[in-house]
Amino acid sequence: MSKESMAFPVFVVSGGFVKGYKKNIIPLRRCNLYGLVKGFYQDASVYDHEGNVWTVADMDSPYQINLWTKLIANLFFNPRIIVRLTWAKTGTYSYKDFQEVLCDIVDKDEDYLTEQLGHDELITLIQDAESFDFLFDTLKKKKVV
Repeated sequence: MSKESMAFPVFVVSGGFVKGYKKNIIPLRRCNLYGLVKGFYQDASVYDHEGNVWTVADMDSPYQINLWTKLIANLFFNPRIIVRLTWAKTGTYSYKDFQEVLCDIVDKDEDYLTEQLGHDELITLIQDAESFDFLFDTLKKKKVV
């Protein structure tokens, strides 16, 4: 595993969810037991400021995922936990490709991202943003991510 690190700010994209992080934090460290059982981290991608894509290479949790844990998480006990995710750079992206990823998520959105801005306004904002940093700052300012 290399010692490379994400260049902040970053967008975390996971199952139709998009969140922006400005500071050097470890995205998606906290979850509940149900989220862990469902594999919240498996489809997570991080798009960083320098054009790199990161995915989870390894996950360490205080709970072993087994039938018993799944039953407990679904029926009785759903604590918030901290997991340790190891991220690996898996590729690069062009800014245009990233804009398309975001537009696809907005098109499938069920009123999470479009709560602050309407669908068409958000699509236009994403398509017209001239840079990653401008898009990040604008979406943060408008409380979309």
